[in-house]
Amino acid sequence: MTDKSVGFIVQAREGSRCRYEYKNGKLKLESMLPEDRIYPEDYGIVAESLDDTRKPLDGFLITDESLEPGSVVEARPVACIRTEEEGIKNDKVVLVPEEDPDAEIKGLEDIDRSLLIELKAFISELCEVEGKDVEVRDTLGSDDARRLIKHCKKIYKRGKD
Repeated sequence: MTDKSVGFIVQAREGSRCRYEYKNGKLKLESMLPEDRIYPEDYGIVAESLDDTRKPLDGFLITDESLEPGSVVEARPVACIRTEEEGIKNDKVVLVPEEDPDAEIKGLEDIDRSLLIELKAFISELCEVEGKDVEVRDTLGSDDARRLIKHCKKIYKRGKD
């Protein structure tokens, strides 16, 4: 892992309705999206992180080859989608695999605009399905994404002390 990459745990494959998590050493189904919804990219969490709501920092992994749930990937943050969920900041990080030789995405400006629109719409739709009020505010670059991850890792570490 480089100083700019983090461990990312895949919980849902692109194109799937199912999200998984490890519990007691077993991969278990955590939730399913409604039939008309699928994950637009691999979805998961940044390892050893907690956001301000004390939940793992979640987000999307952009890759040409979808990965299996439970996979741990060294990934580089390239963007951050700023959201507010029921009055509480709930940002999502966007990453690319560190070891992907075809990963041409280095920052926000390299992400296809239509993909960003799709990710933002998915976040809004998912919260709507869950009965939550969300406002997708902005899309920020890799520096902001790294700051967010650093903040969430500090919260995690404080909880361990």
